[in-house]
Amino acid sequence: MATERLTWAGEAPDLAVYYVYYVEKHSVGWAVFWNSAEYALTRDWRHCLIGSGPYLVDLQDGSIHHIP
Repeated sequence: MATERLTWAGEAPDLAVYYVYYVEKHSVGWAVFWNSAEYALTRDWRHCLIGSGPYLVDLQDGSIHHIP
């Protein structure tokens, strides 16, 4: 069903696999850095996703906040 919703043009789009490659502990929570799995494993800039975080996971309530 999910594939059908994504295939309005007849083909499934090329979906990236996401990967958390670094987590940094802070007093207010954790900074989580993520990117495509291909970039995280190879560090090849051709596979880097632009604007991919990091995010802050709040220590108190688990809420997620984008860090520009």
